[in-house]
Amino acid sequence: VHVDDLLGASRSRAVVAVRRALVRDLHEAGCSQVAIGRAIGRSHTSVAYLLRTQSTRERSPGRAGVSSHLCVRSCK
Repeated sequence: VHVDDLLGASRSRAVVAVRRALVRDLHEAGCSQVAIGRAIGRSHTSVAYLLRTQSTRERSPGRAGVSSHLCVRSCK
């Protein structure tokens, strides 16, 4: 999944699964829901929803590095 897809409006299953994993990683790294929302172009309530939902495809390959870059850029 491309970074533009993660930050875009796509709601496809594959994109949402990676976006959910990204949000969870950022949250575990200490980023606030508001900061995560700003980084991915979503509201903090959308971030809260992604954190509450579970997915069997949560850990998708290809997202490493993206979460740390966004976290450092947006909430540190």
